Amino acid sequence: MRTHRYHNALATVIAVLLAVLVVGRFDTERSSSVSLAQGSSSVVRGAPPADQDETGAAARISAAEQRKIMITQLKEITARLDRLDAALRAGIDVRVKEMPASKKDGE
Repeated sequence: MRTHRYHNALATVIAVLLAVLVVGRFDTERSSSVSLAQGSSSVVRGAPPADQDETGAAARISAAEQRKIMITQLKEITARLDRLDAALRAGIDVRVKEMPASKKDGE
């Protein structure tokens, strides 16, 4: 009889904890959707977007502009890599100015 009460109490505690988790998750999803709706309504009303800096310049750029910047950066990286590759193919002159003491196998 005693174990029966213990199991019922344990099942009740587990059910309450699961309910808290489900309600917490639902509340988080609802609050994020509400904040998204509020953010989109401010754009409709003509309020300045939140992603602008002090000068009023937009912090976000369009996807096309971002791709153009990335392409330019990739071209610069490719050019640097080509110069590095050419230097390695030409050969590198290495001179040892100071030789460290060598360790013998037994020591």
